[in-house]
Amino acid sequence: MPFLCQRVEAPQRMHKVLPGRVGIVIPAYNEAGQIASVLTRCRAVRPAIVVVVDDASRDGTAEVLAAEAARGVTRIWDGLDGRPPQRSESAGAPLIRVLRNPQNLGKQGSVRRALAELAGIELDAVALCDGDGQHDPLELPGLAALLADHDLVLGVRSQAQMPWHRRLANRLVNLGFTLLGGVDFHDLQSGLRLYRKPLADLLARELPPDGGYGLEHESIALLARWAHARGVELRAAAATVSCVYGESKSKMRPHEVLGLGLATVRQGLRLRRALRGLEERAPSLPRALTVEIHDISPATHEETLAIWRALGELGVERATLLVVPSFVDEAGARHDLREDAALCAWLRERQRAGAEIVQHGLTHRAPGPPPPGLGNALMHHLFSRGQAEFAHLSRDEARARLLAGRRILADAGLAPVGFVAPAWQQSAQAIGVLARLGYGFTAFLDHLLPLDRDPRPVPTLALTFAAPGPLVDYGKRALMRGLEALARPSPLLRVALHPEDLRGARPLDHILRRLGRLLRHRRQVTYAEWLAERELAGALRLQAAA
Repeated sequence: MPFLCQRVEAPQRMHKVLPGRVGIVIPAYNEAGQIASVLTRCRAVRPAIVVVVDDASRDGTAEVLAAEAARGVTRIWDGLDGRPPQRSESAGAPLIRVLRNPQNLGKQGSVRRALAELAGIELDAVALCDGDGQHDPLELPGLAALLADHDLVLGVRSQAQMPWHRRLANRLVNLGFTLLGGVDFHDLQSGLRLYRKPLADLLARELPPDGGYGLEHESIALLARWAHARGVELRAAAATVSCVYGESKSKMRPHEVLGLGLATVRQGLRLRRALRGLEERAPSLPRALTVEIHDISPATHEETLAIWRALGELGVERATLLVVPSFVDEAGARHDLREDAALCAWLRERQRAGAEIVQHGLTHRAPGPPPPGLGNALMHHLFSRGQAEFAHLSRDEARARLLAGRRILADAGLAPVGFVAPAWQQSAQAIGVLARLGYGFTAFLDHLLPLDRDPRPVPTLALTFAAPGPLVDYGKRALMRGLEALARPSPLLRVALHPEDLRGARPLDHILRRLGRLLRHRRQVTYAEWLAERELAGALRLQAAA
């Protein structure tokens, strides 16, 4: 496969300056209020060179850059006036070049010009950093350290600091590109990223001069096509970084937002074709289906059995059982799994018969209110309804809850093979703990993440129908039908059933009808079975290629 992307943690505190010779590219359009601060922080990490492209700003950005030079902070070279570049009079300060576009070229045209400026300079890597102050250049050294094992690094903006409307738009763009392109880059539109110098030079040569705000996904698709054509594999790392929005507003106009959406679809399809190119040389696995029962606990004992009996009538023999070790209901009552001997015995019997036990949080209840912000409040109260237990946990908090839950499961005679967070949400810190504790995989609404084999996200949709009332129920039915159609060619599809599917609008009957249709065309597997088959198929492809 020409492109891999791995979610990692950047060793931020271990690196204060950039390793090796790294150049920084900063596109700037009407950034008079921020550009001086961005340059100050860039100088602090000691890059070899900084190239700022003033994209015909009209707000005084040029004057701010000139003032920087007048104060003697650094000598700034205007790439259009023919003067040779000069070093700063301050010892150890980087060379800073300013290129001014005579007319607005857009972000992609500006970055392409800066990369071309760096093409003839000996560097190890090139970093891209937006000029609006949303990204902190002080985080670049930690990201650059990841280039020791990767070809490019993406800074994944912290969701907690992102305004809710941008968070929603970002997730939709990422989901669409993941479904179409087959690779999850976690934050496709992030402007903070680093490329090894040969890749930066390739972008300087091949990027179209016009592309505006489509630069980020245009670059990824271009590199994927290049790698596929040469039979090489590019490795990307995605690491969480901070972002500061403050009072900044998007510069994208409505028609540009629409254009970005259409371009994302186009590039996602191109990437999908590139990624499939090698796979088409060998037969793929038959399409598969996982069937999951969520929220199993003493509080949902009878509903769990009712769902299981209904699945048995459809011929479902092995399901994935998501067990909550110490469920806390809406009234605050705790339901420890060990106190329901009959349920424990039933789960052990299912485990022996081939069902898959997956740990589903500890309490299935968020430990407190969400972090400040309208987006967090909406996600907490409307989407997850206070159940996103692992969404904002630190590493130590996640580890403590995981171990406590696993002890309860062990006392009940159950051995979980994986972990799925309540409401499908977990922090990057929680994900980092899972592999260390020996869990085989974790899953999200739009992808599966192996942890004990090849740690690459596997795009795969989950159909989930749980709804608090009839209006939401029928809306979700329509949405799930659309997603089901979209995922028709996908090698793995997942159907998630919940105890509340027997309550309110009772969508269970509808789910069973859809499930019956899916089982005509897909074979049923567990997560562990499918991942093992996928690993074997990959090994066979390598043998065939050799």
